[in-house]
Amino acid sequence: DPAEFAGWLGNQRNDLQAPAIKICPTISEVLETLTRTHPLLAQMSGSGATWFGLYPDLERARAAAEVIAKQQQGWWVQHATVKTG
Repeated sequence: DPAEFAGWLGNQRNDLQAPAIKICPTISEVLETLTRTHPLLAQMSGSGATWFGLYPDLERARAAAEVIAKQQQGWWVQHATVKTG
């Protein structure tokens, strides 16, 4: 279940996120941009080279990717799906 997974993942932490934003405050723009697309969860992966948003379904992920790609034409934006089971 996407919402359940997002809830679990949201309780995990990335100890590098705050230091990465402190060093390069402009990367917080990525979090703000993702958040405006209303994901179940938006987080930084690893040390900040990648950010992701989790959405309840592929349709919403595609729509969010389209919005972000139009707003941030210099960013690499891709929607994806994960098959489980």
